[in-house]
Amino acid sequence: MYNKAASCYIRIPFTVSAQTLQGLTSLVLKVRYDDGFVAYLNGTEVQRALFTGTPAWNSTASTRSDADAVVPEPFDISSRLGLLHAGTNLLAIHAMNDETTSSDFLNSATLEAVGPKAASGSARDNDLKLLDGLRITELMYRAPKGSTYDYVELQNVIDEAIDVTGVRFDKGIDFVFSALTLQPGECVVVVANQSSFRSQYGATPKVAGQYKGNLSDSGEKIVLLLPSLEVAILRFEYSSAWYPATDGGGKSLTIQDPAAAPVTWNDAESWHAAEPTPGRP
Repeated sequence: MYNKAASCYIRIPFTVSAQTLQGLTSLVLKVRYDDGFVAYLNGTEVQRALFTGTPAWNSTASTRSDADAVVPEPFDISSRLGLLHAGTNLLAIHAMNDETTSSDFLNSATLEAVGPKAASGSARDNDLKLLDGLRITELMYRAPKGSTYDYVELQNVIDEAIDVTGVRFDKGIDFVFSALTLQPGECVVVVANQSSFRSQYGATPKVAGQYKGNLSDSGEKIVLLLPSLEVAILRFEYSSAWYPATDGGGKSLTIQDPAAAPVTWNDAESWHAAEPTPGRP
């Protein structure tokens, strides 16, 4: 591909029995990729990342870091379960590099389907809920009174309760959730300093605990991982250049649409500067 093409077409045939197909409840596409892709299941597009527009033989993607590329990113495509059929199926991927002269390229994909017996009451079922429903919705990364007033807000954005026990921050800050269940729509915050946070925002917001480390004033990568797997629920990087009012001006960095695709957390337009409302939807 070097100096010839930035696109690569991958076809992965697989077989599903009629018995296995019956009663499937979820479908997750996991991809390691550098730099972008468009994925199709039996001829229908089901997911794309770091590419917009109409794919062509010479399409290129936006640049993705090597550190992100090597960790499988999960995409919940359960809404496309109906595309599967008994017999031979085809997962096709239009994988893209950022340019023809890029020194590296990666695309490795798996499809994981879960049925009711495997999912009911299991840790795997909860992992899928976490991937689908746990989102970081507000960041106070440079509070006017100092870093001890910083916090991160998370919300359950699906209509089922999710157990966040063991969920952990791997980049940006260091924190592991102890036993905690979030009800539909419920928010929780992790804080730099609990005393400082309470003095500013009172006793009402639900606080999971204090994190170690600091949120960078200029922006940094945030990674939220599943309890027992090196799989990211969210992986994004914010910047103080996005909205100056959040850079010591008293505003928090707040997500526009908590139900949007996780990949959009990297985009400035997915956020806005707002009055701090930690612990409230």
